[in-house]
Amino acid sequence: MVLLIYTFSDIEGVGENHYERKAFEKMAETDSAIVTIPKDWFIMSWENTFDYKESENRAELIRYWRITKEKKLFYNK
Repeated sequence: MVLLIYTFSDIEGVGENHYERKAFEKMAETDSAIVTIPKDWFIMSWENTFDYKESENRAELIRYWRITKEKKLFYNK
């Protein structure tokens, strides 16, 4: 029963990652080492990142996946 509750609660947001994709595109296109993204765009998180230092691990993973050529830190503004 618990499994069904969590499964159906997650179904509502499935496929709604277009803002995350836009953020990845912005990061890939910019030359800046620190990227500002809108506060309603979440990257690999369910909450805002207000300090770019908190994005260190995620930025490294994004570089590893070759979305960006070098590590680009980011924060929400």
